[in-house]
Amino acid sequence: MWKGKYKGQRQMWFLYKFTGNEKDINIHTEHPEFSDWKWVAKDFLVPNIVPFKKEIYSKVLEEFKNYL
Repeated sequence: MWKGKYKGQRQMWFLYKFTGNEKDINIHTEHPEFSDWKWVAKDFLVPNIVPFKKEIYSKVLEEFKNYL
């Protein structure tokens, strides 16, 4: 389909500490990327993510484990 031009995405992951409150979060923008959000425990992520992203989420959580 892409004739070999695209082979995937390169991603960079960052860990931030949110110091605001929930009123500061606004996903209702002109071009929203998300329709909903919620805080979840880190142990919730891997079992509930789409199958093709499970490996990368596991690796990211492993890299950030000392900070979570």
